[in-house]
Amino acid sequence: MKAFVRFCLVLGFGLLILACQPQDQKGTPLKGQLVSPPESLFPEGASYEIFVKDSSKLDAPILATMEGTLSGGAVQLFSISVDTQTLNQMVNVEVSIYAANGLKLFHGQRLTLAAPDFSILMQRTTAKKQPMPLRTLVLECVDLKAVVRLGPGEAALFLPSRYIVLSQERAASGAKYVEGDISLWLKGDEAMLGIGESKYHCRNNRKAAIWEDAKLSGVSFRAVGNEPGWVLLIERNRLDWRYDYNESQLQLALPEPEIDDANRHTRYELEVDSKSLVLEITGQSCHDSMSGDEYEATVQIDFAGRRFKGCGKALH
Repeated sequence: MKAFVRFCLVLGFGLLILACQPQDQKGTPLKGQLVSPPESLFPEGASYEIFVKDSSKLDAPILATMEGTLSGGAVQLFSISVDTQTLNQMVNVEVSIYAANGLKLFHGQRLTLAAPDFSILMQRTTAKKQPMPLRTLVLECVDLKAVVRLGPGEAALFLPSRYIVLSQERAASGAKYVEGDISLWLKGDEAMLGIGESKYHCRNNRKAAIWEDAKLSGVSFRAVGNEPGWVLLIERNRLDWRYDYNESQLQLALPEPEIDDANRHTRYELEVDSKSLVLEITGQSCHDSMSGDEYEATVQIDFAGRRFKGCGKALH
């Protein structure tokens, strides 16, 4: 009898513990894909937020949320877990995509059955001709200049006498990065940098940021030209040339150049689809006719019977 009573007590105590344990909510994956608008691509490293809302109720309560980082390209797959009871009812799926500097790039939503395999066509929230934000910022503040390199969930901060990696934190608006006594809040080209008790209001120098971004991406030489606009990058003996206002592009392996040290002249000669391409870089001062900037080298490209002239400089 005592053994039976003891058994019942142990069994009851065990059931009580089991009943008090938090139970895992059963969820079913809701799968879909985000599709970029025509002539646009999702930037690698941008973040996205997804909200699944109950559209059958006036206040549209949130049923599920998720955050993630884009891998880049035209399509981004996702899978979000929803309560099994939600299946086969109408839900509203809302998606926002943000650049690493906190600027909202794309938004999309779709009223759909909570069933797998659906697509959401995203819309740009910025002007079509407005360039996508760079991963690199050159912050100009009062009495301070800093370079920021943005990555998924973090920001590398280059100060005049210090380098530190900050971790991203949730922010009501923009993007916030923190590490120790250093904080960085970004919204587009505006920034607030905190170092200890000092606060700096800063602004991104977009022109300088373009050159710094190329440098940190491993580009050894960059050149630009006008009418028609073109940009040339040389990285690890490869050429990336975008010309005719970015409408055309060539990416080629560079041969060994002809180098004239006495005249500081370098010449590359290539063949592209039976057409000759000659790139010449001369180490003499060059004045950009549109920006007024001075560069250390003049650049000339002869291709398919056309001549392109511009200025450039070594980045390493």
